[in-house]
Amino acid sequence: MPKGVVYRPEMSKYVDPVSGIEVVQLTSTRQWNVHPTYHVNGFLDDQRIVFTAEAEGATNIYACSLLGGDITQLTAGRGTSYLLAYLAGERGDGRGTDAFHIVAGYSIHAVFFVEGDELRTVNVDTLEEELLFHIGPDWVCGVLELSGDEQTVLLPLLPRECFNTYGDLAEFLRRTDRLALPSRLVGVSVRDGRSQILWEEAGRFIGHAAFSPTSDKYILCDRATDPDRRTEPLLWLLRLEEAEAVPFPTRNPKTGHSVWLPDGTGVVTHGMVVDQGPEHGAEYVQILNLDTSTRWIGYHGPPRYYGHCHVTPDGQTITVDGVFSPDQITAVTPHGDGYSTKVICVHGTDSSGGQRAHAHPHVSPDGEWLVFGSLRGGRKDLFAVRLNELTIG
Repeated sequence: MPKGVVYRPEMSKYVDPVSGIEVVQLTSTRQWNVHPTYHVNGFLDDQRIVFTAEAEGATNIYACSLLGGDITQLTAGRGTSYLLAYLAGERGDGRGTDAFHIVAGYSIHAVFFVEGDELRTVNVDTLEEELLFHIGPDWVCGVLELSGDEQTVLLPLLPRECFNTYGDLAEFLRRTDRLALPSRLVGVSVRDGRSQILWEEAGRFIGHAAFSPTSDKYILCDRATDPDRRTEPLLWLLRLEEAEAVPFPTRNPKTGHSVWLPDGTGVVTHGMVVDQGPEHGAEYVQILNLDTSTRWIGYHGPPRYYGHCHVTPDGQTITVDGVFSPDQITAVTPHGDGYSTKVICVHGTDSSGGQRAHAHPHVSPDGEWLVFGSLRGGRKDLFAVRLNELTIG
């Protein structure tokens, strides 16, 4: 189908068996409906989200109304999956885009995406599409991000040479480390496509990076090395004006899946304790201040479960899609030295499908909605709940 087509709503509703809250299923056709992953914004405004899906041999970008359920096709995709997935031997032809390579502008109603080796943008209201930046054949883009003022797209660029090997992510990290291959963070202006190299260094694999929501002078990133270097920190703060990288002292040095607090005063992360101490084997959730001191830490388990975290706009509640249960989205509210939890809903995803299968809960910038994905019965679809129907504080 061409861009601009508006599809009939696929919406259906049911009551969650644990929390009793109403859950809205937003999609039920196409294949692999996936919203932006990790910490990346997928809300176009207070009522619409953006996602990617495969249809008719291509990955297209769509917008979906959270209220009426209508779905609009925003692009006519050129291929299936992005280059990174193709080089990793996962799937697709490498000429398209995917949910790891799109980010939504909440106030400007635009989507920025990498397709092939191009950074492009599409206006959701007019469907006008524009080429912003050529990445070139020597680089592969990591997870796309957008600055808090929505004026700069952040491209974490990895040398294509680091993927010239067989194996998984660990092998790519080892190759980058061993051969001292460079990683580069590039900022691209939303207005005119002008680019600037913000950070570059050898021997580090930087695939996840995010501007502070309140300043483009700070970047949170996974500054990865050979995973066998167990004491080498993964999570770092880049202070661009000082050209300085500062490690966050996370409970486990190899902590990842981190997100900024909405006010930019710190970050939230989680991981598993592996130091043979009293919490060995437990999962922890940790809040670190911008000066890298620990504001709060909470432990759960064992057992522990894989997960991703997001934060409500008031900064008071952390949502996770694992940690406490493998199939539930849980709200975690820190207080003092402890915390309280409440189940938001069952996500029920089959996590064996890799990152695309994970729930990745995202709270809307206005705090009204939580959107997540779920792989059920061989289909990946999108779901939403209204947080104002559930007291989570």
